[in-house]
Amino acid sequence: MNHLKAVLQASKFSSEPHLVVLLDEEPLDAIISRASNDAFNQGLVSALDRCFFNPEESQLVWNRILPEAHQVRRVPVLVCPDDLDFYCTVVIAEVFAETETITWTRLGFDGSDLPPVENIGTEVTWIKDLGPFVFRRTDYMAFLEDCKALGTDWWEQIS
Repeated sequence: MNHLKAVLQASKFSSEPHLVVLLDEEPLDAIISRASNDAFNQGLVSALDRCFFNPEESQLVWNRILPEAHQVRRVPVLVCPDDLDFYCTVVIAEVFAETETITWTRLGFDGSDLPPVENIGTEVTWIKDLGPFVFRRTDYMAFLEDCKALGTDWWEQIS
């Protein structure tokens, strides 16, 4: 089984502590950067933080992050720290829920036509050989609660 953890720390493009997702103890943005062979992806920020300028985008993330059992959802998990919206770089996780597990089957970059924001995840360029990542449902739920508890308004500190 894989493991997700939410921590507060600074990152490549933000000296202010903010929510960082660790996947098996490594920052998700670093994993994406290495897998995509693009150093600019290191420093993307978690879409589970309270970082969006548009609250509708944050709501969409939280509505999709935990699908009902036997359903699949495409969920924004990382976004560009400069724009904090769905109109720049967005990493999508394809999330499949089962009774006892949650699987991120694959991850990739959104290429959807926006608006509306509901289109996010309709077109994705998947990163080759990245995933699947399987989590115990109970651990996944605890991770989401930690994200809610640790969420910050870090971007207001740098505005």
